Amino acid sequence: KNDVEWLCIMQHYGIPTTFLDWTIDPLIALTFATDLPKDILQKRIEDEKGGHFGHGAEVWVLQPKKLNSMSQFAKSVIYSSQSKEAVYYLENMEDFLTPIAMHPHPMEERLVLQKCRFTMHGYDLRPLTHMSNKPEYFLYHITIPASAIGKIKKGLTAFGYTKKYLCPNNESKYNVIKQKELDAFMQWYEGYKRKLGEA
Repeated sequence: KNDVEWLCIMQHYGIPTTFLDWTIDPLIALTFATDLPKDILQKRIEDEKGGHFGHGAEVWVLQPKKLNSMSQFAKSVIYSSQSKEAVYYLENMEDFLTPIAMHPHPMEERLVLQKCRFTMHGYDLRPLTHMSNKPEYFLYHITIPASAIGKIKKGLTAFGYTKKYLCPNNESKYNVIKQKELDAFMQWYEGYKRKLGEA
């Protein structure tokens, strides 16, 4: 229906946007969080056995209404991707520091399967943890021990939560667009970093 919804789809196929994708299903979140290459997971398990407790994986939990109450709209609601607020935010991103949370309409298979939600970010591209002096007000962090990941993945697979199921579409048709946008993004990002250095 609008550019906001195109960007939701772009984000899902790896094209750089200022969106972050989330899900309302904790098992889907766990599926992606525990999807680690075998060599990395093995190293984290060995580190854990050696007493170096970093983390195996992590899940972040967002309270979207609280985040939106901190935005310039100051409303404790979750915006639709077709709402006037979402469209206005996208058209005036350079004026917004605090991101907003929104839900997309069910317009594409992956978005439906992954029960997607998004945060749309403005000019401030720092992590959400740096956007407030009290991030725990709207954001929670769960650490998963490396030694538990194997069991978690087996349980998820038994319930049908696999990346193959959640990401059914062939991505090869998007690769040309993706590379072009990645190149453009990196050129923009270098300028963005220079501006931050000058500020």
